[in-house]
Amino acid sequence: MSYKALLDSNINKAFVLLRDLSQSATFVNKSLVSFNFANSTVNTSAASSVPFSLVVIERKKKDNTTTLVVLARFKDLGLIDSYDEITFEGAVWKLGSKLVESGRTVLFEMVKDG
Repeated sequence: MSYKALLDSNINKAFVLLRDLSQSATFVNKSLVSFNFANSTVNTSAASSVPFSLVVIERKKKDNTTTLVVLARFKDLGLIDSYDEITFEGAVWKLGSKLVESGRTVLFEMVKDG
């Protein structure tokens, strides 16, 4: 067994063990179709979505802003920079800082006002 296969196998085992802590979320990507210069509006097409599981590592609340530090499997998501928003716990969250991206897992922040 190669090291890559061994690593992937162990990461899969870790996420199976974290199953009780994992929660469902959805990345949403809105495609830009055109920009109307007359009224400064962006016309978008239907949004595409990618469901995934995440584990909340830390929850911070300051003033009226909630920030979550979450862990997800990279294989489920691909590059997260291209997504516009995240639907989680019945609310819309914005993608915050990407803290660690190992190629197998990604640790990032999600931010919500209110």
